[in-house]
Amino acid sequence: MIITGSVALVMMYTGMSFSAPRMRESFSRSDLGSIGWLTFVNYILIPLTTALAVVASIQFTGVGLALLTMAVLPCAPLVPSVVTMLDEPPEWSILVFILFSAISLVFIVLLTVVLATGGYIQQNGDHSNHDVYRGLLGYLVAIFVPLVAGIGFRMFSSSWYRPLLRFLRPVAGTSLLVALVTFVVANYVQVSAVSLTEVLIIIAFNLCCIALVFPFRSITCDKWLARLLTTGFRNIALALPFSMVVLGRTDVSVYIVVYALVAMVTCYLAVALVRLVNS
Repeated sequence: MIITGSVALVMMYTGMSFSAPRMRESFSRSDLGSIGWLTFVNYILIPLTTALAVVASIQFTGVGLALLTMAVLPCAPLVPSVVTMLDEPPEWSILVFILFSAISLVFIVLLTVVLATGGYIQQNGDHSNHDVYRGLLGYLVAIFVPLVAGIGFRMFSSSWYRPLLRFLRPVAGTSLLVALVTFVVANYVQVSAVSLTEVLIIIAFNLCCIALVFPFRSITCDKWLARLLTTGFRNIALALPFSMVVLGRTDVSVYIVVYALVAMVTCYLAVALVRLVNS
């Protein structure tokens, strides 16, 4: 409940950061091709190859379900903030996040139907398909309604959104961090039981995501960091409550948290490496 509430705050904050006029000013025709390519990589290439790898090797275990979840959920809410800190304008990354959140809505529903129909969700007999779909409905309401509400509040309450945005900026990030720490402490035994092999599988998945974007630094510098972070930082803010509310699998949640730690390290190392080479 704490995690879902903190994610709802993050989604509302991100929605309130969305400015349609500023998006139109910064958007160019070349962005269409860039967004199209990024969409293909994140919603076709990565999910397809991940699904094939899961079926062929690790199967629908906890780590397998975690990777399938992360594969269909690119672009974490923190990407626009990180991009800003790295001296790129945030408008493009916010636009991608809003667009990808809408696409992720469709993929989450499809993933849930496939897993529930195939009987890959139940860890025990307590979590029936009825519980899964009821959890999915609650998840969609809790996650996407705040995003839409944030966008609407900015559009129709222009005089009030700035103070609320300033308030939500530290509160949303802090609450999510506290929720993650609380989860790790509460599930310390399961977190510490993650094997080295499973960690290496998660690292390999993350490096493969980064590898799809990394070479394009030499082709175009414009918005490159946003592309790398969008692809490398999968959306743990959507994945974690999905694993808990819809799948009802704490073991899957543990692997998602491990992925978040891995992605934080590898993405920043990739950015630092490119800056070092170009300096």
